[in-house]
Amino acid sequence: MSKKGIIKTQYGDGIETIKKRIKETIVKSLNIHPRTALIRLDLRFPREDMFYRDDPAVITRFFKSLNERIPVYLKNKRKSGVRAHNTTLRYVWVREFGKQGKHYHIALLVNKDTIHYMNAFQTDKGNFYTMIADSWLSALEINNIRKRCLVHLPLNCTYYLYKKDLINGDIDKVYESIKNRMDYLIKVTQKKSDGERNFGCSVK
Repeated sequence: MSKKGIIKTQYGDGIETIKKRIKETIVKSLNIHPRTALIRLDLRFPREDMFYRDDPAVITRFFKSLNERIPVYLKNKRKSGVRAHNTTLRYVWVREFGKQGKHYHIALLVNKDTIHYMNAFQTDKGNFYTMIADSWLSALEINNIRKRCLVHLPLNCTYYLYKKDLINGDIDKVYESIKNRMDYLIKVTQKKSDGERNFGCSVK
């Protein structure tokens, strides 16, 4: 018999409330952007001896920086002649501890048309990846672009979700297509009870 609030996943026990909040965040994104791109990435900390900030507010600084950079990114794309659609950023994050120490697993939710056809995740200057990486470096207060590699993109990191697949507002069909990725975020293991939050998501 499972403990209250604990569900079974392929990764072992999972936290039911986190799964519920993830689903709610995805629905909010689909209601604004019927074609939503979900981007999975990991935020890591330096392992070598160097100055950086890793206080609890680091994740808040990351999303604040990213939200500030997105309009500039889109403006620059339009100036270069690329059609760039507006987007509202939504996200979920979990904090975990593993062999590489503390890290964050992130799922970003944006308008699919914002990043489509932009080579958005080739690691060249001025694209969506570098904007994300520079936001993380800003949050860490690291002034070294060679540390952009602290943002890790897993293989097949982008998924396209469609509002038409919601059945009477039910997200189960949509979630099934990303279950392997997202259930990894809800697992109990590697989360630490130290007074800091292990989960967060966009509010609006």
